[in-house]
Amino acid sequence: EMDGIDAAAKIHGQFNVPVVYLTGYADKARSKRAKLTEPYDYLFKPVESGQLWVAVEAAIYKHQNEGTPW
Repeated sequence: EMDGIDAAAKIHGQFNVPVVYLTGYADKARSKRAKLTEPYDYLFKPVESGQLWVAVEAAIYKHQNEGTPW
């Protein structure tokens, strides 16, 4: 059985796309597993649409500019 963290790791590994987690869980074990997938952000529910929009835009920007000197 696959959970969201497993799915994110697989998607990121196969397609090299940025991952932003949106979760209702804040326990240490889950957080530790999620960190290993190198997410661009980790948001906790409830989240406002503006917060989600900024996190996604930032993830895309960071992903597109990785390895680029400032």
